Amino acid sequence: MKISVFGLGYVGVVHAVGFAYLGHEVVGFDVDRGKAKALRRGELPIYEPGLGELWRRARGVLRVADSAEEAVLNTDVSFIAVGTPSAEDGSADLRYVKAAVESIGRTLAEKKRGGRHLVVIKSTVPPGTTLAMKRLLEGLGLRHGVDFHIAANPEFLREGSAVEDFLSPDRVVLGVLDDYAKDLLLEAYRGVGGEKVVTDPTTAEFVKYVSNVFLALKISFANEVGDVCKAVGVDSYEVFRIVGLDKRIGPHFFRSGLGFGGSCFPKDLRAWIKFAESLSVEPRIAKAAYAVNAERPAKAVALLKRHLGELRGRRVGVLGLAFKPGTDDVRESRGVEVAKLLAEEGAEVYVHDPVALEKAKAVLGDKVAYVEDAQRLLDMVEAVVIATEWPQYEALNYKGKVVVDGRRVEKAREAKIYEGMTWP
Repeated sequence: MKISVFGLGYVGVVHAVGFAYLGHEVVGFDVDRGKAKALRRGELPIYEPGLGELWRRARGVLRVADSAEEAVLNTDVSFIAVGTPSAEDGSADLRYVKAAVESIGRTLAEKKRGGRHLVVIKSTVPPGTTLAMKRLLEGLGLRHGVDFHIAANPEFLREGSAVEDFLSPDRVVLGVLDDYAKDLLLEAYRGVGGEKVVTDPTTAEFVKYVSNVFLALKISFANEVGDVCKAVGVDSYEVFRIVGLDKRIGPHFFRSGLGFGGSCFPKDLRAWIKFAESLSVEPRIAKAAYAVNAERPAKAVALLKRHLGELRGRRVGVLGLAFKPGTDDVRESRGVEVAKLLAEEGAEVYVHDPVALEKAKAVLGDKVAYVEDAQRLLDMVEAVVIATEWPQYEALNYKGKVVVDGRRVEKAREAKIYEGMTWP
């Protein structure tokens, strides 16, 4: 099959490389010319375990186009994997999705030869978006079922394990309007594990949001319970280990501590809240989950001040700037937020991350000092906040330091003063 992927960021690159690995001919396109040139040189825009090897094995059937027209005219199906960032009011900003759909539609409208084209919305979009994009294409003079077909196919990649999630997902959700789209998508995912669930586009869009909102709820619930546990000297991790033995509940996403960040949960919670409000539904639970998570960095700083007092002029480190281990993504990272708060308090802030320092510099600028060796950072400071559970941090010497641990790094318990955020 000939596949084009619009948007070569995190989701787009993983899918472009993954589809090529499966044996499809893949053409990628991104409006960012610099990113496209880097990919042609073999430079991936993200750090993701296993992706580089897949890229090397797939490059013979994957190329990067110079234009949207080239990508559309040489393929049978186009996956749209562009960003849907938060607008000022928290809703999903769909301008990039709309631009991609319009560029595909204009090319299809000008095609001289026959044939049909499938447009697949992979970006995370509010329910009803795929049907709205169908109307947009029809407004360009195209006929659904003759000139084009459209589908929703949400992604469920976890950063740090995206290759595994692409090849062996729990499920592949195909939101389609007709058998033509269903058959093409089933062929595209031939060789991929997991149940193939066929439904309508709006249901597929709901599934993506509900999945992310529910996981965010579990984390925020764990953090709220964790604060209560710590107040009475109980280990929240032991509580949730036992609670998770209940098959109705399960053990996943109960790691209490500093909270969640990244490109999905915070953004999708905000978008879900605005979507519900647009329907005159009050999303009280989602709002509470967002509020609980938003306060976690300030709680870490408050724990630090309990032992250091005034932070102005104190040398404080932050270990971990990626929002989770296994990625260099710093979007809405808790470590970045802690570093900002410490700098606002007047502390001398030193930061470390195994892979995310360069991306963090674009956010933190000169507010902090960047240290490439984690042990050297520890030797330089009197206190540290652990914000990402990188395995390297289990090998450090924390003796003589004040540690606020947001991620349960057991080795850090050897510190002079140790504070687990939601455990003794």
